[in-house]
Formats: sequence, C-alpha cells, structure tokens
Amino acid sequence: MNRKYLAVLLATLLPVAAHAGTRSEVGRGVTGSLERRVDATVQREIQPAVLQICQRLPQLRDSQQALAASVPAFRPYATLNDRDVADCEHDVRSDLAAR
Repeated sequence: MNRKYLAVLLATLLPVAAHAGTRSEVGRGVTGSLERRVDATVQREIQPAVLQICQRLPQLRDSQQALAASVPAFRPYATLNDRDVADCEHDVRSDLAAR
C-alpha cells in the first residue's frame, strides 16, 4: 500500500490511542507496562479499524477510476491502484507490528 495512504489512515485513528490515555505518554518514551498497554490498544482498536478501511479500498479505487473517466481534471488525483489495494492488509499488519 502506498505509504502516504497508510500515514493518513494512522493519523486519522490516533485519537483512539489518545482516548486510551496513552498519547501523551508515548511522546515521553514508552517502556514496560505502558508499552504493553499501547501495543494492546493498537492491536485491539486501531489495527481492526484500519483493516476495515483496507476492505473498502476496492470500492474507493473503482470510484476514483469512474470519476477520473468522467472528470478528466480528476485523473491526476486518482492514484489508488490494484497494488495499493492488494498490499493494504499486509502493510498495515507489518507497519503496526514494527512500531
């Protein structure tokens, strides 16, 4: 998946981590039980939400392509491709596991 899409998705979902009371603590350095809490929150709340977005990417890609076909000025912005859709779930899992 294109890294810019993943970055936008994760930035959109960071308030979930803030709700769990971990966002400000993450900036100060995460260790021990706090790190486990953050990881659990990511696995329980953020990853499933991002994976749901991955499941909707084929519809988004199709919509982009249809709009690009009917509005030529939109063509440069219809950048989501088959590879982005195919790689989404794998990229989300690996990127969130690597944090």
